[in-house]
Amino acid sequence: MNYTLSDSHENGQNKFELKENSNTAAVVEYTKANDVLTVLHTEVLPEYRGTPAGFSIVEKVKAYAEKNQLNLQSECGYFSHQLDKITST
Repeated sequence: MNYTLSDSHENGQNKFELKENSNTAAVVEYTKANDVLTVLHTEVLPEYRGTPAGFSIVEKVKAYAEKNQLNLQSECGYFSHQLDKITST
């Protein structure tokens, strides 16, 4: 599956959207203050559950934070769990 990550700011909310073609597969809501990006919530849309979409959005948000020299924090249990899988390998 070929996923792309987009960053959007709607109605005062910051979120990353993982898309497959033009379909949204997963969403991460976050805040950014100074050099800290804090993940608040992760959602994988029902039709993408059981696919690599959840893991993929975590990988891509982590890469975004590294590229932009941001410290990544998570208040989301799912995101934290997936991030632990990435950093322990």
